[in-house]
Amino acid sequence: MVSVLDAAREAYRAGLCVLPVREDGTKAPAVSSWRAFQTTRPTLEAMRQWDFATRTGFGVVAGEIPSIKIGASVRVPIAALRAWIDRQIAAQHRG
Repeated sequence: MVSVLDAAREAYRAGLCVLPVREDGTKAPAVSSWRAFQTTRPTLEAMRQWDFATRTGFGVVAGEIPSIKIGASVRVPIAALRAWIDRQIAAQHRG
């Protein structure tokens, strides 16, 4: 089974804009404002500070982030997200 930390790392390496979500069962971002992340991904330092190893999940900002377009934000099993990330990475390598 893939951990939340490993899945968040893979998503970030694939170019996605990964944010922590609140631990109250909502999909709400656990950041003061997510609007800046509509066009800019978090820094590696921010990713470390959010400590995904202690979280039960994460969110991905929908919209256009440099070089990747994401059409929707949904809750999916980590295995499905991992498969999607693998396909995105493969597509980037093809050109």
